[in-house]
Amino acid sequence: NVAGFASAAARHRAPEFADGASMTAAGGTSLQALLALREAVDGWLRPQLEGKADTGNALARLFAAAAVCTDADRGDLPLSRAAAVSAMRLFDPAIFARTKICPNCDWLFIDRSKNRSRLWCDMAVCGNRSKAKAHYRRRTGPTQFEAVAS
Repeated sequence: NVAGFASAAARHRAPEFADGASMTAAGGTSLQALLALREAVDGWLRPQLEGKADTGNALARLFAAAAVCTDADRGDLPLSRAAAVSAMRLFDPAIFARTKICPNCDWLFIDRSKNRSRLWCDMAVCGNRSKAKAHYRRRTGPTQFEAVAS
């Protein structure tokens, strides 16, 4: 839900938009720009985290998508610009080092725990599912497939 995200982003980034600009839900072209940026971030970052070589194409797509989101002539919403700024912050080595892939849902997330031990993107959803699955396996024993694979 882009409207819910825009509302949360407005609260989180309020100091950056002290000039009175408000973040509202993107529509039309702005939504397409946000989706393209999301896909470009994933296309560049995921292979980096998996240790695969970057051909440069993914990085070029990321910069192009960020440029579209920050193009003042388009009159984009502050949400698009804030998303582009957030994407560029992934180049900070401290943030990059804390970026992980959730083993449950496969989403990317930034581990902000003190000792970098966070395993899931969201403990309430993915963590709970993973723990419930492990609990079920302990109580019922291995599945037929797992027993054969052992």
